[in-house]
Amino acid sequence: MAIAVFTATPVLVLFADLTTKEIASKSWAVRMGRTIIPGLLNFHYNENAGAVFGIGQGMQKWLLLGTAVALVAILWAVHRYAREHSLLCFGLGLLLGGALGNAHDRLVLNVVRDFIDVYVGTHHWPTFNVADMAICVGAAIVAIFAVRDPNRIAKD
Repeated sequence: MAIAVFTATPVLVLFADLTTKEIASKSWAVRMGRTIIPGLLNFHYNENAGAVFGIGQGMQKWLLLGTAVALVAILWAVHRYAREHSLLCFGLGLLLGGALGNAHDRLVLNVVRDFIDVYVGTHHWPTFNVADMAICVGAAIVAIFAVRDPNRIAKD
């Protein structure tokens, strides 16, 4: 069951990420968007040539190398620890799907397409996408699993 969860999750994340990015890129020009919930949420299309929060502009080769290392680590963790833990497999699957979604953009477009703009008043968080959400939620699940059951990981 756990491996089926791991197998299905990245496929669903990748599909949702690429589909929503394509819709956003075709719906709005760069830096254009639409208010969804005034004072809280806009869809604001942006192309990010850097890493998280736009840091590291122009470092595509290093970002792709980092993604490759992360993919190997995720697959190793699934093989090593997650076979009987569906929640951990789900978290690792979210990480994998998010990494693949952003890697696709980097390889094909040389930029990552972002479009979700969350803000309160004048404070805006960096614009993000479905892959970024999957990575954050997946990392949180993996961290919770590690904190909740550290002895299991240490024994293996």
